[in-house]
Amino acid sequence: MLPEHIKQDFLILLKKIPTDRKWWVACSGGGDSVGLVYLITETNPSLLQGLLYFNHGQRTPTEIELDINIVSKISGELNIEMQIGQWDQPVHQASEDQMRSARYSYFQNFISTKKIYLLTGHNLDDQLETFLINLTRGAGLKGLSGISFYKETGIYRPLLNITRTQIREYLKEKEIGYNEDHTNYSTKFKRNSIRAELIPKLKELSTADFYSLIRRTFDLLKQDLEILENYQEQVLNKVATEDSEGYTIDLKKFMKLPTSLHRRVLRLASFKSGVGFLSHLQTQRLLELSYNQAGSELNCGKIYAFRHDNILYIRPARRM
Repeated sequence: MLPEHIKQDFLILLKKIPTDRKWWVACSGGGDSVGLVYLITETNPSLLQGLLYFNHGQRTPTEIELDINIVSKISGELNIEMQIGQWDQPVHQASEDQMRSARYSYFQNFISTKKIYLLTGHNLDDQLETFLINLTRGAGLKGLSGISFYKETGIYRPLLNITRTQIREYLKEKEIGYNEDHTNYSTKFKRNSIRAELIPKLKELSTADFYSLIRRTFDLLKQDLEILENYQEQVLNKVATEDSEGYTIDLKKFMKLPTSLHRRVLRLASFKSGVGFLSHLQTQRLLELSYNQAGSELNCGKIYAFRHDNILYIRPARRM
């Protein structure tokens, strides 16, 4: 059974999910998503409309069939809908990033078509693993703040304050069956190596309640990130203007900003210009252009930018 304070944390996040649309759960048949389904049935059963299973095409037909049978059984017991999604062009031995990209692309189309909200079973352990993965990639504050509760496309993650072990204990007490994906134990994936080898070592080094400390860290990081993101919006409006093609930045005003804000302002202007999120390399190249260190023009992937006098123009890349 979930400790009462943990259950209250779950309810607090659950109440933040809008109720103007029905809810679906992205359900793999694994413990986290199955646990989420049954926790919702104890609290908001009328909002749960269906279960969405996504097949990445990376496992054996037998394993996939077992997953689908579990999800189908749950949907039948709860008298709710079920839909199976498929990666149209699966990659042989796909990376974690490739599978995630395919999955979320399907999710976004599904949400848009069905006009629903989609809930996923990401938990506190997932947050920690993501933090450590991003740390090895040289991430900034956003990448180190864990997984966000809400994704703009309509995805919510109400289990972020609950550990994987607590979810399994809940399922065991309720005698609820689920399937374990054997690929979760394959250390060819960085996430699994971190889960199996690094995190146990970190737990050994902790002198207090390990997960309480992790939760506190993520809470503090997310609070700082929220303040910074709100502030960078205000700063952008002071140094830049939006036009029909993108954003125009007054470099005289821009250069008076603290250096720590330069990267944030450029990334935000690029995103709002329709470029999307910039990579570290693209951001660095744009910074160099802003500082007049790399010519007068940048055409790098999805971004096109140029400077004239003391004005920087940011546009989506020109298609030839």
